[in-house]
Formats: sequence, structure tokens, C-alpha cells
Amino acid sequence: MPSKRDKVLIGAAGALGAGVLSWRAFFPWIGYDLTMMKHGRHAAKQMMEDQEKKRFLVTKFEDAVERSPKKPFIIFEDRIYTYEFVNEQANKTANIAAKWGLKIGECVAIMIENEPAFIWTFLGTLIMFAYEYLVQLFMVRSGQLDK
Repeated sequence: MPSKRDKVLIGAAGALGAGVLSWRAFFPWIGYDLTMMKHGRHAAKQMMEDQEKKRFLVTKFEDAVERSPKKPFIIFEDRIYTYEFVNEQANKTANIAAKWGLKIGECVAIMIENEPAFIWTFLGTLIMFAYEYLVQLFMVRSGQLDK
């Protein structure tokens, strides 16, 4: 005959097991959510460290280019774009923006289809320390920008 303490422990274990099973049954994605929260917390911590140490996205990208210039950076529609190629294109974009008179701190609207040129255009404007305003094409097509 189980003692009163054993009965309480068995009941608590049963309730806990039933709770976990129902939690998993009604919220099967909760494990993924918790994993993403963990990764998000790590990314936020890394971003805060980068901000405190004045490490910018462009600087980190250029460091990656130095480490492995021939390594694939973007794979898009059966084409492979290396770090070196994307860096060259970003520098070309930055040079064009400088020739057009873009100054530090100005805002640039970027409107490009879903293609690799978006990445090097974005990086090129970051090289110029400009602020990007990303315009989605469906907003233009639907007339939302006219309002």
C-alpha cells in the first residue's frame, strides 16, 4: 500500500505528464518558439556587444571577405555569388552613390525585386553611411505609396 506521500508524488507526476502532453498536443510548435527565443536572445546580446565596440555590419562583412573571399555568400537561381564578388559590387554601388553626391547620414530609398543586387546595393549604401528606406514593390504596384 503506497503511503500518502507516495500518492501525492504519483499524482503530481501524473498531472505534470498530462500537462506536458496536452501542452505538446495543443501547441506543437512551442519547442521551436523556445529555440527561436534562445537564438534571438543570443543575437540581441551579440548586437549590443557590436554596438558597444563600434563594429558595424559593413566592417563585419569586409572581415568575412578577407577571411574567405572565394567562399559562396549567396546562392540564387543556380548562380553562386562569392564574398569577393558581392564586395566588389557593393564598392561599385558606393562609388556611384558618391559620384551622385550622396553624403553621410542621408536617406536612400531602395526598391529592388527579390534578387542578389539588393544585398550589394544595401551594403554599398551602408559603406556610404547612409540610411536605407526599403520600399516593397507591392506597395508601389498597389498605389500605397501615393497616399
